[in-house]
Amino acid sequence: METSSSTQAPQFADVSINLAHIDRSYHYAIPEELQGKLQPGCLVVVPFGKQVVQGVVLAFIDQPEVPHVLEIQELISEETVLTPAQLALAEWLARETFAPLGACVSLMIPNGLSQRADQLISLVRDFDEPPAEMPPLQKRILKLLKARGSLRGGQIERALPKLEWRRSLDTLRKNGWLKTKSILPPARISPKTVRTAQLSIPPKAVAALDAQALSRRTETGERRLKVLQLLAQEAFPVDFSWIYA
Repeated sequence: METSSSTQAPQFADVSINLAHIDRSYHYAIPEELQGKLQPGCLVVVPFGKQVVQGVVLAFIDQPEVPHVLEIQELISEETVLTPAQLALAEWLARETFAPLGACVSLMIPNGLSQRADQLISLVRDFDEPPAEMPPLQKRILKLLKARGSLRGGQIERALPKLEWRRSLDTLRKNGWLKTKSILPPARISPKTVRTAQLSIPPKAVAALDAQALSRRTETGERRLKVLQLLAQEAFPVDFSWIYA
């Protein structure tokens, strides 16, 4: 990966696509409004084929590998989601294990942040009724947006199930009826609960116990005694996963 050494604002970035099956990074142009805001480790929105997906900036480059490159569409946050050490580790994992780079980078992204982008669709023109000559599906889309306001692509999908509405949406956008913007759903982050165990008796009391006092079955009693002995050795609560290991 060739990094940029120029003192001027970098024009291109090497981006890892956050799709598990992608085994390499891709070069993107940095639009003027994002120059000076990006840094390695930032989470961005980029076009990839017919999709709009998340990616992580790996480094800046002087020249892209192809003459015509697509632009980064959006910067999700100026705060980096990965440190230089994590980026280096992801590249090392991909190189040493032959795993796709996208999968290795995704492993490092905080839980709840790695999601596919959606579109926010908003009306541009005001109207009472769509033009009579407009195709029925385009009319339905306009009426839906007029009634409910701006909607995400997933919401339109649920409102118009089993219909090929995306092509009609693209036509409406090109004709100036609406605009679209790439967005990401709110991060699905919830507190992590860890079950722990800790003695409720003095550790010295464990030494006086025997397996028969803990269970009528010898095997069960011995297993319980080992658990108590483990807890007696630890000054802090013990994660359940240690006990079951």
